[in-house]
Amino acid sequence: MNKTMIAILAAIFVGFAGLVTWSVLNNQGHDFASFDSARFIAPDPANGNIGDHIRGNPDAPVIIVEWGDFSCSHCAQSNPMFKRIADSYGDKVGWIYRHFPLTGYQNSLSAATAVEAAGFQGYFWEMADAMFANQALWYNASETTRTDIYAQIFTRAVPEGDVDQLRADMANRDISTKINFDKNLGKLKDIKGTPSLFYDGHLIDGGVWSDEAKFRQFINERLTAAGVDPGAIPQED
Repeated sequence: MNKTMIAILAAIFVGFAGLVTWSVLNNQGHDFASFDSARFIAPDPANGNIGDHIRGNPDAPVIIVEWGDFSCSHCAQSNPMFKRIADSYGDKVGWIYRHFPLTGYQNSLSAATAVEAAGFQGYFWEMADAMFANQALWYNASETTRTDIYAQIFTRAVPEGDVDQLRADMANRDISTKINFDKNLGKLKDIKGTPSLFYDGHLIDGGVWSDEAKFRQFINERLTAAGVDPGAIPQED
């Protein structure tokens, strides 16, 4: 066997190995239907050992699941209300955020990656809120500038955070696994756009969640059905 043939075979082997690695990293072969997407999902090899991110109580009687995209303008506009609602109910409600990066947005994946990297330091929600609030700063950023912008947003949102660690963690392959895991779960729910909100596995109508009073009433009814006193409905700011 001559050197040229050996080189060709080696290249084929490397390419095949790379394809296998890509398949593993992108969750191929996992039975996504075996996970209860209506409840909190703990760290697992299928999600890169990165469990669900949740505001509130993972064992709450009412769990709201949001699939979102940091590039989505509707997600950014709704996020302050979602945070306000989740925070106001304390341990009575759990609010899970899962990634569903849409095609057509150049920075959706990198933005989700930056937020997950912040999560390695325990600052997922601080970074998520900051990325939504500063969406205009990075939305059209180039590949050469966007990481610097994410780093600046992180530094402002989390002054005590380690920005160098953030940059390093963005290369962690477990993050890609987590993002793809979330999206594959969303595909099972036939998600068409973001934000998409679910309760007990069922899609919540946009006419409900987009109106804070109606959304709170929706939650209160589910809490009451679960035998939990929802308490007074907080007034909007």
